[in-house]
Amino acid sequence: RIQKLLALANSPNVHEAQAAMAAAHSLLLRHNLAEGAVRPGARATWRHLGAPAARMQQADRYLAAILGTHFFVEVIWVPVWVAADERYAQILEVCGSHENVAFAEYVHDFLRSTADRLWSGVAPSRPRGGRRAFVAGVMRGFLEKLAAQARAHAEEGLVWVGDPAVKRYLRQRRSEEHTSEL
Repeated sequence: RIQKLLALANSPNVHEAQAAMAAAHSLLLRHNLAEGAVRPGARATWRHLGAPAARMQQADRYLAAILGTHFFVEVIWVPVWVAADERYAQILEVCGSHENVAFAEYVHDFLRSTADRLWSGVAPSRPRGGRRAFVAGVMRGFLEKLAAQARAHAEEGLVWVGDPAVKRYLRQRRSEEHTSEL
């Protein structure tokens, strides 16, 4: 049902798209609150999202904030070696339950493709350049909209407090990586 609502969020009708995104997020929040109560010991996992980049763009930072704040995963930027370019770069890593990591990947790809689609609609009317600022604005708009919804959910008593098991998993994973590099 959540995926259907997110598909509806692609609607050209702005109000319909916003209502669909709000409904999807509300369902996701309700589901994760219930899921955390039912499966407190569920195993965590991780996944890299996007492509490694030498410099993080503002849009990438907004997207990481969206995922970490509103989609039930822990996010960090990790260094990776890009052999083809013979240099280090950064990549977004998300940690959480298997379901939440998979959904965060879906949301990541959805938001990136939505920003690209919106840019392709306005690019011909724009002077050369400006894509980075435009995409950052789109991501900031999503972040602000989700923050407003989070405030409304807090008034309803729907507040995600995080999963301590995922935080422990992330700390353990990061400490093991740093120990193995020494």
